[in-house]
Amino acid sequence: EGEEKKRVNKTWSLMLARVFKLDVLKCECGGALAPLGAVQDPVEVKRYLKHINIEYDPPPRGPPGQVQGSLDFEQHDDDSDGSESVFYPD
Repeated sequence: EGEEKKRVNKTWSLMLARVFKLDVLKCECGGALAPLGAVQDPVEVKRYLKHINIEYDPPPRGPPGQVQGSLDFEQHDDDSDGSESVFYPD
């Protein structure tokens, strides 16, 4: 009772290996790789992908799954004589 489970903080490379079955820190020759940096600028990412012949433009956006309707907030009473009526709920 009262024992806390210890959470294991996994590294990004272990999570990638688990999800994609890909060890990103293992070289083809069997050696270990070390990350040196990360490209985060979208222009530079696009330039790099173009350089290695990978599609660098995202696909066009698909149509929306649902079309948003409009609401009519005007209250019209067909029986009215042109004067505004007020509705008071019980």
